[in-house]
Order: sequence, then structure tokens, then C-alpha cells
Amino acid sequence: MAHSWSQIIYIFIISTIILIKIISFYFPPSTSMRAVIHDGLDYLNDQIHPKLGLLRESPEVAPNRYWLTNDNALAGYTFSQFGYKDTRRMILRNLDDYGDFENNYIEVVMGHVVDMPPRIPEAVLITKIGDAEIWTEKHESDSRYEDWQEYANLGFMMVLNSVNQDNVDLAREQVLTTRQMFDEKGFKDKAFNGSYETYKLALAIYAASKCKVELQDGEKILEILLEMQDKNGGFHTHYDENLNPMGDTNTETTSFALLAIHTLVYR
Repeated sequence: MAHSWSQIIYIFIISTIILIKIISFYFPPSTSMRAVIHDGLDYLNDQIHPKLGLLRESPEVAPNRYWLTNDNALAGYTFSQFGYKDTRRMILRNLDDYGDFENNYIEVVMGHVVDMPPRIPEAVLITKIGDAEIWTEKHESDSRYEDWQEYANLGFMMVLNSVNQDNVDLAREQVLTTRQMFDEKGFKDKAFNGSYETYKLALAIYAASKCKVELQDGEKILEILLEMQDKNGGFHTHYDENLNPMGDTNTETTSFALLAIHTLVYR
């Protein structure tokens, strides 16, 4: 008997849960790091809508919002890096149903060369399905971040683009330049408005690992990043100057955090 699409998605979700439980025993790092990875993957899996087959933005702030890019494209890649390639394929199929799983920006994290400096993003509502809203982030504007050097996230994305172009020397130089925005608590860049953004810590670790450069204050950056993991397994989006987590946990931040940790565990 043919299975419905929702049944197939359900099977993928259950399979992912089982795989996470099994493979968690075989990670080489310490028990504490295994727990971080295991709980983070469990969190991402919990965000998958059983019928849409997409991850929601966050459990509290935006439980009915589903981003094709960056969230789901990034989460799918994260699953694949930890061995859950079937889960990524499921997510990509669902992204393809809405015609948008690339945006000439987030792909740089996945090893692709993109058009830089980044174009100013535009949030676009694709459709509504019941209470669910399907959104995507497009980078098609004629305007670019000409001041990208003043943003830590964009600086590290430029690092990754240089790595993907095999320009490792330029990438390493940019890592060192962008790291200077770290003030022993977080990246206080042009976007700073009183709270630090967690994913910039993850991007720093990820970018430095990709160009094989030792990140000054790397241990401190990792320590703060790990402190932002909630008991639900996800990573909080922001934190204050006393390193207290702020904001909800969400798919994008958790994906970046897990990718950063992956580069340290499997270097």
C-alpha cells in the first residue's frame, strides 16, 4: 500500500531520533561534548513539523514561522554533517516544493562561493498553510553591505568565501581582523544594541577552523557559546553583558553552534 507523504515524513523523523540515540554513544569527544551535540540535534529534530517536514524558527517567539533560507537550508546541512543525510534529503525535497532553498548567501557556510559583499536581505512570505507561515530570505537587492567589515558575522562569512575560493591567506587575515571585535564577552560590532548575538561566536569558531588558524581567545569564545545552550537543547539567540542568556532558542543559532562544535570535534 502506498504511504502518504505525511507518513513518510513521520518515518524520517522517528528514524532520525533513533539514529541520534544510537550514534551519540560513538562520538569521540568527552561525555559533556557528546551531550551538547546529542541535545542540540534532538532540539533541531523537535522543531520539524510532522506534515510540512520543515523546522520552525523557534518554539516560543515564532512557533508558526518556517524559513526556507536560512533556517531549513542550514539545519539540513547541519544534519548531514553529523551523518543524518536522509534527514537533509527530506528537508531539501520540502524546500524544493516551495522553489527556494538557495539564496546566494547561506551556501557559503556549505562550501560554495557566493556573490560578496553580501546584498541587503529581504524577507519574503511565500505562503500560508493553516497557522504556518513559510518565509524565505532573499539576497537579490542592488544594495550591498559596503560596510561589511564593521559586522562580525559578515566578516566571518567573507572568510568562508575566501576559503571556498582557495584564498586561505586572505581568509586568515580576515579572521584576525574580525576577531578584534571580540571584547572578552562577545562580538561588539556595528549591530550591537546592548545584547550579544550567540551565532557570531559560532561563526568565529567555524571560520577559524575552516582556514586552519588558531583563534585568539578561542577557548573563551567556545566557553561562552556552550553556556548559551538551554535545557531544551537549543541555543539562545542573545545574551547580556553578564553572560545571561536572552531571547528564545532557535533553529538558525542552534545550527550554527552545532556546525562550529563539529569542526572542533572532527578537525
